[in-house]
Amino acid sequence: MSGLFYQLGRLAGPKIRKARWAYLAATAPRQEVIAAEVKVGSDMVRALQDTIRFSQDESSNTIMHIGDSLAKCVGKNSRPFSFQCYIHDQPQAFCLPGGIIFIGLRLYLLTKWRM
Repeated sequence: MSGLFYQLGRLAGPKIRKARWAYLAATAPRQEVIAAEVKVGSDMVRALQDTIRFSQDESSNTIMHIGDSLAKCVGKNSRPFSFQCYIHDQPQAFCLPGGIIFIGLRLYLLTKWRM
């Protein structure tokens, strides 16, 4: 998994976009910072699309529904959240800038089984 994060960092998108995000984080209004963060996260998702397999079954829909319900509970937050289910042999999850959250299918099935 550490190799995946190395590749994400290396392929995150144009250096100028990351530099703009860092600059805005220190100087700009919150909405501009969030917009720049979402763009960087979107670049990272595009880089990931060739690396991981996304799940398209019923579990994926359930994860997105649970995630949307949880995101509504965040008070006074203008950050968008999105939830993706991916297939991996280990139970894990990770997030990217811009509120993009990835839940491994094995993690979801493990927690569902324990409920």
